[in-house]
Amino acid sequence: MIKLNTIRKLIGLVLLLSACAETNAQTSGPLITTLYPITAHVGTDVTVNVRGTELNGATGMLVYQPGITGKVFSDEGSVDKTNEPLWSEKCGSCHELRSPANRDLSPEAWAATVQRMITKNQAPISPQDAQKIIEYLQSAARGSKVMANIKVAANAVPGIYMIRLVTPFGITSPVPFEVTALPVVQAVPSSPKQLSQPVTLPCVVNGCIARNGEMDRFQFSAVQGTRYVFNMRAFRYNILTQFYFNPILRLYDSNGNKIAENDGYHELDPLLDWKCTQSGTYVLEVRDLLGDSNPGDVYHLTMGSEPYNKMLFPPGGRAGSTVSVNLVGNNIGADTGSYQLHVPVTTGLNTVNTSFGPAQFFSTPYPVTLDTDTAQTTVLPAGFAGRLLQAGKSDSFYVTGGGAWYFRLFCSQLGGSGDAEMELDDSKGHVVAKQRNDRTGEWFTIGLRPKDVYTLHITSSED
Repeated sequence: MIKLNTIRKLIGLVLLLSACAETNAQTSGPLITTLYPITAHVGTDVTVNVRGTELNGATGMLVYQPGITGKVFSDEGSVDKTNEPLWSEKCGSCHELRSPANRDLSPEAWAATVQRMITKNQAPISPQDAQKIIEYLQSAARGSKVMANIKVAANAVPGIYMIRLVTPFGITSPVPFEVTALPVVQAVPSSPKQLSQPVTLPCVVNGCIARNGEMDRFQFSAVQGTRYVFNMRAFRYNILTQFYFNPILRLYDSNGNKIAENDGYHELDPLLDWKCTQSGTYVLEVRDLLGDSNPGDVYHLTMGSEPYNKMLFPPGGRAGSTVSVNLVGNNIGADTGSYQLHVPVTTGLNTVNTSFGPAQFFSTPYPVTLDTDTAQTTVLPAGFAGRLLQAGKSDSFYVTGGGAWYFRLFCSQLGGSGDAEMELDDSKGHVVAKQRNDRTGEWFTIGLRPKDVYTLHITSSED
């Protein structure tokens, strides 16, 4: 077994905003839970299957970024919601993530599933209620699927594009779709007649583990001394529907010997960083760790000598301004040098496209103080950005501004690996507030005294 390359870099961004800052409210409505395939090569067309809720009657696709267009050409019919409240009462609390929006079952299979819950798991459902639940599930399954065509322009910039559908119930939630300059391969599940699928590196694989026990295997040629990266994105594309997908990557030599594996590098997403010691033919295997499956178990797998952990520094800037940024990361080669980035006018986390693919960048309406300016005192509201390259290292900023302030620490959301902690101390060294890198999207409120100067510490807690 080889040891994974674990060189990582942290980028932290702290935002302190006035208490009157607006927040984004969550609303209910039509929802896309799965889009497949999720990647296309520049200058190509791809037919995608879209799953979700309240998608029946969809009439169009919206993409607010230039470069790709989409057209809906079929849906599976309307949904009879008469018995939805009954399903929600009896089953919904436990099975929302495995509802017809994500499970590709026949009408007979849905009926068998309900009966199995009753006979095997002793679900408290009467025969009359069971029939009503089955009727709803079968109807919902027919109305939860839409087919569409996505056309990628020849001059489209590689990166992440957000897809929405227009339905009679409103515009859906957005889902990511990636455009790449690399060749795109559609995964074919392994079978006794085809033990592995030949691919040429570098490439991007579109895959879906849709049947129990299914696996995808890819055969490729590797050259001695070359560093290869196998980077899967599934959980990072859609945290909700990938919750039950636990993918694992396994690398085998030509004799079938396992030489490397990984089942989680970025949360549930696996990654292998491998240096070939002998030229030859190798096989990369993709499967669910537990052998489970779901039509929502889609993935984007980059194979080749490609960079990963791509991050921009600084990772944030004032909305509408132009800032000088550097691209850093693993397997990215020499310093790419600085270039000018026009900060998106939409505040919050944004995906921006770079020469090495998409990267995250935070746009704020306030000035951003960098870790090179820690000696100055910053008047709030403001943002702060720094880079921590070793565990236990810290950046400290001096801040002042009376009133109540929202604050939040961003690290992994910007592409950083590891974890970080934020601490705010008053002028006497007393801790006013403390927060670890937070993935739930929660903001905290701090009341500061006028004219007092506080110290903001950002520390890497990576092991």
